[in-house]
Amino acid sequence: MKKWIHSFEDATAIIYVVDLDTYDMVDTPATGKTVNRMEESLLLFKSVITSQWFHKVMTVILLLANRSEFARKLPVSPLSNHFPHYTDGNDISKASRYILRRYSDIVPTGKFLYAHLVDSDNGSTLRFIDASVGQSIVSER
Repeated sequence: MKKWIHSFEDATAIIYVVDLDTYDMVDTPATGKTVNRMEESLLLFKSVITSQWFHKVMTVILLLANRSEFARKLPVSPLSNHFPHYTDGNDISKASRYILRRYSDIVPTGKFLYAHLVDSDNGSTLRFIDASVGQSIVSER
């Protein structure tokens, strides 16, 4: 990674995609420690957003993907089973806001966060990205 990461040092925006469907999935990496995929995504997001290579980034576009699958799974696998601090039941809006808040709390002061719930077949996603990037360009001037 270190050989090409410097290519991003002039980036002013990041698009980060979160798969909402992973909130109840775990991996066991080489360390042998079980890791929740959403928690791992949060750690990766933090490392990217605070990386020296992205110090010029002012805009973060956060796409919370697979909303429909997330909504389908919530009643069967409650978010609170995997995130004990979440206590608002199986409401898709409340659960989505909780996850969004977990990511938005990581974004440093001075950076702009644009978040959007999407499904892979949702045509509005590209329009949202386009509008967010356009707003980012206008804000930088």
